[in-house]
Amino acid sequence: MPCVTRYNGFMKLFVHPQTDSQINALIKHPKRTVLLFGPEGVGKFTVAREIARRLTCAGCENGSCSACVLAAVGSSPNIILVEPDAKNTIGVQAVHQLHHTLNYRPYGDNQRRIAIIHNADSLSLPAQNALLKLLEEPPVDTLLILTAIDRTALLDTVVSRCRLLYVPPLSVKAIEGFLLEQYGIDQQAARHAATLSHGAVGKAIRLVRDVDQLQHAQQIQQTAQGLVEGQLFDRLQVAATLATAPQQIPECLSALADLAHFQARHADRLLPEPLEAIQKLQQRLKAHIAPRVALEAYVLEAGVST
Repeated sequence: MPCVTRYNGFMKLFVHPQTDSQINALIKHPKRTVLLFGPEGVGKFTVAREIARRLTCAGCENGSCSACVLAAVGSSPNIILVEPDAKNTIGVQAVHQLHHTLNYRPYGDNQRRIAIIHNADSLSLPAQNALLKLLEEPPVDTLLILTAIDRTALLDTVVSRCRLLYVPPLSVKAIEGFLLEQYGIDQQAARHAATLSHGAVGKAIRLVRDVDQLQHAQQIQQTAQGLVEGQLFDRLQVAATLATAPQQIPECLSALADLAHFQARHADRLLPEPLEAIQKLQQRLKAHIAPRVALEAYVLEAGVST
């Protein structure tokens, strides 16, 4: 199924057809609170911005009205953005400030305001508790959009108050075609970047813009696959080699998690088994278990012998 590419004069939205249909349904029948969730780099923030633009649009069809222009450059007074701070956390003070801002009516003739909480899985526990009241009783003229990679990092009471919209990874073929069309690179480079992106178009774009990063990502991908594919002896050898370069372990875990997300792209939940094995490895490393011991345990728990 082809992906949907939309132009509005300022933003380019390249999404799965399922996501495009959900956006259109949301625009037609806006909800008060929405949670966009999915793997890193699949376009959740871009989708949130597009929803905000269309809901605050003054009625144009090509993104040329003043409201769309302001939305495209991030200057719309009716689109409020909350993001993590330098410590990658959204604290309770940020939520209190958002609540205060939403007490005022929308600016101008537009009677709707959009608040985007980007990377809401970075909300501290006090911040999530403070957000609950706003989610329960948002102003009548306000739509709250949360984006998150890991919705399990959010309180159940937060998630239950939101309409859930899963933004799935794209196919390798779709991303390869997008890169060929937009960046004019050779097909081999486009295919490599698309494969390594695991369906995340944002990651694919970063890879084609940086050759060194693309080569490094290929190396990490090979190592990650070596932990779970092939004969047990070979996988243990990969674990032993990786243990000598512990700075690469987080990247390998990220690559394995991306692969799990990619395999589950047609589901509204993640495949539990590979992610549970990754989480166990992370816990062992945090407990200061020797990297080689932790990696070998992971190989025994997560690998598939051939």
